[in-house]
Amino acid sequence: DKSNEDAYYYAGKVLYSMDDFNGTIEYLTFFNNEESLNSEALYLLGSSYNNIKDYSNAINPLENAIKIDTETSNYYQALGVAQLGVDDLTSAITNLNLAYKLNSNLEILYPLGNAQFKVGDFSSAANSLSEYLSKNSDNSDAVYLCGLSYFNQGNITKAIELLEKAVELDANKLSKRLTYGKALKNNSNFDLALEQFDFILNIDRNHQEAQEEKVEVLLAQDKKEDALDLIKKVLIQDLNNPEAHHLMASTLAKSNRPEEAIDAEKKALKIDGKFLKGHIYLGDLYFNLEKYREAINSYNRAARLSPNLSEIYLNRGKCFASLENYGEAVNDFYRALDRDPENIDAKLELANLLFDLKRYNESI
Repeated sequence: DKSNEDAYYYAGKVLYSMDDFNGTIEYLTFFNNEESLNSEALYLLGSSYNNIKDYSNAINPLENAIKIDTETSNYYQALGVAQLGVDDLTSAITNLNLAYKLNSNLEILYPLGNAQFKVGDFSSAANSLSEYLSKNSDNSDAVYLCGLSYFNQGNITKAIELLEKAVELDANKLSKRLTYGKALKNNSNFDLALEQFDFILNIDRNHQEAQEEKVEVLLAQDKKEDALDLIKKVLIQDLNNPEAHHLMASTLAKSNRPEEAIDAEKKALKIDGKFLKGHIYLGDLYFNLEKYREAINSYNRAARLSPNLSEIYLNRGKCFASLENYGEAVNDFYRALDRDPENIDAKLELANLLFDLKRYNESI
């Protein structure tokens, strides 16, 4: 009997209780129309889509459920989770806050903290996640995200405490161990940081970020030869890895061997002529040696590869200014700001140059 709404509803409800979310969707899609008044059926339908991570299809039935019933916290929570899943972060935060206002269920604070973290509100994320963890201290992902929130605020001590716990709860999750190592490095706990990076490299010897972080720690400990030896081992494994040659260039530059660094970066670019990071870094190396024309050529290549990257025009503008080609320098600083209006360095370079050129109104 296809007109029997109760049969569809109870069939869907039973299947939902059995975690058969596809079966639930099959029966409860019946209710996803403007005439339906069964908010619970719409909620279960949307939640089923959430559970199979089909967040875009979850939104409409959950919005329809809220039109029928504006006072049920679970509906707002499920809608917020769906919006988080499609990166509609502002709406997700709004609805999750409404859910928590209606019912102070700590479970709401985990997706809320996640959404706040994604929009860069690390202080609110840390607060939400800390409150959530007061009753859910064994959720390693929440512990990690809370630690990362403190890390991004610069509260390294609190970050280390939480990241260490996240690693204890989930020892083989390399991303958590990597962030823990970074926090230790930033706190000058170099030996403990090396332990984390070595653990990662023992599992994945080609883990690029762990290699880079270990090199930085070795350099911070003034173990330049050890750093170079590590990169040589990486290159033995894969001579055609532009990232490894770039890492060699960076290490040589930090070891005050700029000419060798240039040669290493050129090797990276010979392997991959579209290696953007290599062109920019080669330009930086030339700039530091006051080889401004060579630097400009490198930045030109970078600009062709990535015409919207503000950093390229800022660096190229500084080269033009050093060559006293002030017109091109001003143009490049403006180009940098067109691409990133919040680029403080570009604002300062442009303001100072305009002042020196006696273009005071523009400088202000």
